[in-house]
Amino acid sequence: MVLLDPSSFLSALDSLFHITRTKGSLYLTIKKVRKHRVHGGEAARARATQQQKSGSNDEMHILVRAHAEKQKFSTTVEEGEDAISFQEALAEVLGRNMTGLVKDGKKGGGKKGRKGKEEGGGKEDDMVVVMEESSRGGPGGERGGKRKKRR
Repeated sequence: MVLLDPSSFLSALDSLFHITRTKGSLYLTIKKVRKHRVHGGEAARARATQQQKSGSNDEMHILVRAHAEKQKFSTTVEEGEDAISFQEALAEVLGRNMTGLVKDGKKGGGKKGRKGKEEGGGKEDDMVVVMEESSRGGPGGERGGKRKKRR
């Protein structure tokens, strides 16, 4: 796996999107990691806890990986303003190249799930409720007619 700087990673990701446009898959992984991980035994863990108490702990970074078929590359970005600008640029690259996604063609401005908005303002006198009685005589339909009454 090749570690690239963020700007060359974005250009390589763009070219990888063009390669996999007609055939193949592209995988993108984003995760938050510490730059220096603690490996070792108790002494290394003790040093890590001392650093955390003193406030000089390792900074968090964002690790971004991309791979398709036999090409793999990654980049790391420090948290802060660099991460925000990188994420904006990454969103632009993804939006430009993910043409298979379909946008919703919603025509109404109302929200789904709220009754009354679709029916014209939510007035109760506009609603009509129709209940059909089953052939067995009760409002329960076939299921209710087959049950035996308890005495």
